[in-house]
Amino acid sequence: MHAVIFSNYQYLYLYPDEFDDFEGRAGFLSGMFGVLGAVIFLANWWQKYSFEMIGEDVTRKLRKQVYQKFLTMHMGWHDKTENMSGKLSTALSKDTENLSIVMGNSLGSIFQMFSAMTAGLIIGFITYWKLALVALTVLPFFIIFSKIKATILGKKGIETDGYNNANKIVIESVS
Repeated sequence: MHAVIFSNYQYLYLYPDEFDDFEGRAGFLSGMFGVLGAVIFLANWWQKYSFEMIGEDVTRKLRKQVYQKFLTMHMGWHDKTENMSGKLSTALSKDTENLSIVMGNSLGSIFQMFSAMTAGLIIGFITYWKLALVALTVLPFFIIFSKIKATILGKKGIETDGYNNANKIVIESVS
């Protein structure tokens, strides 16, 4: 939609003599940009809100199920050092938070990326299929290099063991 409005804008400024009401047409296209911006803003907000709510709901259900499982374990299981309450609650908090992040932001971004890619390919094949075939042949290389970039950046992650140990100590001292 943005491309259609922008191309009309360019045509308006390239050939202003073809339009009787140049200022009215320019104002209308400016208004359409504003409406499009508002619609995109609301759609992105709704998408983020929806995926965050899904992530929070899944996280809440998972925490409840895991906590109920902890309560049904044998008493001797809780006496082991790897099953202390601080370690269990830290693991529960950390793992469900990671799930919430994946279900919320990451899943929404992946959904948006694939829908934009699919729409772009469909529009490309409809308008100029030769260029769309070229874009389709380059797509596997783009995916491979994106994966390589993600693995390189993933290796440079922040070390969080110190934070995990501090969190365990705080939870043990409180409980």
